Amino acid sequence: MAAQKNIHLHAVKGNWQLDDSSQSKIVAMACSIAAEIERDLISQRTTEALAARKKMGMTLGRARY
Repeated sequence: MAAQKNIHLHAVKGNWQLDDSSQSKIVAMACSIAAEIERDLISQRTTEALAARKKMGMTLGRARY
């Protein structure tokens, strides 16, 4: 998306950049895949934690007043 808007990102600390090059597209794809995997893992951990709390008899959600 940044490439479509002609935005170039330069990371000084890591000495890499995202621009119109093929290497940048590969880096962006790798970051995208890592983010997708992390989202899935967070969702899985949350689901497992909620199931464990429910199994222990804890009330889930906001408290009712």
